[in-house]
Amino acid sequence: YHGYGDELWSTNGTAGGTKIVKDINKGPYGSNIYLTAAVAVDTLLYFEAADGITEGLWKSDGTAKGTQLVKNVLPASTFQYPYPMVGINDRLFFVDFYDSLWTSDGTDSGTYSIKDPVLSNLSNIYDLISLGNKIFFTGYTDAAGQELYIGDLSNMNNKPTGNFASVAVLKNNSLIVFPNPTKDILNVTIGTSIKSNAQIFITDASGKTVLNTALTNGSTFMQLNVSHLAQGTYFIKLISADGSVNASGKFVKQ
Repeated sequence: YHGYGDELWSTNGTAGGTKIVKDINKGPYGSNIYLTAAVAVDTLLYFEAADGITEGLWKSDGTAKGTQLVKNVLPASTFQYPYPMVGINDRLFFVDFYDSLWTSDGTDSGTYSIKDPVLSNLSNIYDLISLGNKIFFTGYTDAAGQELYIGDLSNMNNKPTGNFASVAVLKNNSLIVFPNPTKDILNVTIGTSIKSNAQIFITDASGKTVLNTALTNGSTFMQLNVSHLAQGTYFIKLISADGSVNASGKFVKQ
């Protein structure tokens, strides 16, 4: 603390190179920074902080001059927890106190709430994860409960209003695999709980089964070790106890 309160510091691993970056909330009270929730995007660190008047989104390049308020997201609000954040390409995505999904390019005008019909019905948005040009997160609705959602952000920079209509809840009988391509571990997410015993089958291009494993009732996620498979394209199927194919997809083994 050293008379500054809880503030942003930097270090090069030596005592002489350890110093405060900026006293955001001047005096001994601190600025309520949660570095465990901070995210680095390109050369900038994004974090939530309070300057004694408002609490908002800040950025830092490691210097006092380059540590600046990006935007007072909700100037009249007192936040009670750090924003969930994730960086995708050169943009930041985060969730505010009222469960609105925002994006930022590090400027005030480029920081805005994303408008989408699906998002307007969601609450309890957590667990933001990036994968290529996609964002995964969980959200709650009365109809579906807490479920997994996905948004395609490939055209985000071409939409200055912030709309992206490709956000959608995983439909029943859908199956998502990631990362794709993969070298070792393949994550498998299923869009609905399995109501009866089922199996995952992985086949090669010739149709030969190279891996199969059972799913238990209620399963919506599993991890498969595919490190032993040769490089190439594989097909994955979710087959129910009666032999019907509930969902299918494909992935590339590197």
